Amino acid sequence: MSTETEEDDYMSDKFVDNCVNLRPGLVSKATSRQYHVEKATKEANRQNQLKRKNMKESEKERRTEGLSIKLSEDNKGFALLQKMGYKPGMSLGKEGQGRSEPVPIKVKCDREGLGLATKRKEQLAEINKFQEMVKRKHQKLQGNFMQRMSDKFSVKEIEKDLEKCQKVCDELDGRAPEEKLEMVIDYLRNTYFYCLWCGATFDSIKDMDENCPGNCRSAHESM
Repeated sequence: MSTETEEDDYMSDKFVDNCVNLRPGLVSKATSRQYHVEKATKEANRQNQLKRKNMKESEKERRTEGLSIKLSEDNKGFALLQKMGYKPGMSLGKEGQGRSEPVPIKVKCDREGLGLATKRKEQLAEINKFQEMVKRKHQKLQGNFMQRMSDKFSVKEIEKDLEKCQKVCDELDGRAPEEKLEMVIDYLRNTYFYCLWCGATFDSIKDMDENCPGNCRSAHESM
């Protein structure tokens, strides 16, 4: 067979020479250079951020210091105010009850539109107001419901007690007069220490037992 059709020997120098030396632990120059470039870029970005932060803080300090300094008498605007009758420390208004210091300046640092924060506060206040109103209505309805249920149960209890009293009255009405009188006398004696035939109220049961002849007419007539 022809040598052109024969397969190449993978153990020959042709393949060994073309192999790339990838020994572990070694980094190529391109990779090392890229690593150092990325590291330098990150460090530069960090330094820029610190620099911008320091600049903002310095500007804030200078602005605060500048706003805290009062106008001197050499200032043309201040001189004009003095000609109009203004004196240092004087309050505004006819009666001197107004503002004595300038309106403080609030520097806007965010990216929101002007008035957006105020609008959000107003919306939040409206939401809180609505939620509070709903809460009060819910509590009122719940209170009314509990009151209605309480009244309903109270009426039922009264009806039950009334029904029991009616049954007792019917039962007493069916008894003999002597039995009714005996029940009333026992009630007066045990509750109020009162004797019908003595016509007197005693201090206690013991006092009644010692000074009252008994709980019937015959006991009093025999004395």
